[in-house]
Amino acid sequence: MTVAEMLSQLRIRLEDSADEEFSIDTKIDALNNAQATMLNTIAPQYLGELEVVELFSASTNKPFAGSGVLDLNTLSYSVLGGARGVRTIRVSGGKFAVMLEQRDLNLTDNAYVQLDADAPYYVLMGDRVEFFPKKDIELDIWYIREPQQMSYTASTGAYVESQLNANLHGLLLDYAEANCWAVSEEFERRTAVLENARHTLTIMNSKYQG
Repeated sequence: MTVAEMLSQLRIRLEDSADEEFSIDTKIDALNNAQATMLNTIAPQYLGELEVVELFSASTNKPFAGSGVLDLNTLSYSVLGGARGVRTIRVSGGKFAVMLEQRDLNLTDNAYVQLDADAPYYVLMGDRVEFFPKKDIELDIWYIREPQQMSYTASTGAYVESQLNANLHGLLLDYAEANCWAVSEEFERRTAVLENARHTLTIMNSKYQG
């Protein structure tokens, strides 16, 4: 569904065919806020269109963890939610690294845990990834990138489209509609739409929960 089609759907849902109560800018903002909400809560398996595979390149020397630290800002795209969007990491062309939770960092100091630069451990730390042992490592990384914001330029009639899977657009419209009802303080209508959207998302996410 294009952004123009989403706007048409919102006009119908909001009974606002002339964009008088909710301007086009308000509707676009509602769509972008809906997108942000969904990305914070939806299972990453639904975000395949946003997944990036970045393999180590000798010409750019990236991705590279100097002294065991990878700055995510050096990647080609912004990572969704900071390190939260990181899916998989391996030593370039070699073994996959093993992720640890921050609460398990003490394991790296355990004499019985062997630290191997060919198969390192790593911990996600906000806008960086820390590896153990702390050595220079050439990396291949799979991550989910931040999508672009949807927009409309009235002077040119140009749209920036959604980069989410088209199958998610109906849910996106639900959240956007709820956002608009909140703007107009029609809270009962907002609650009804929002509860339906959350219920749908819960069912979708349950498919990938253990």
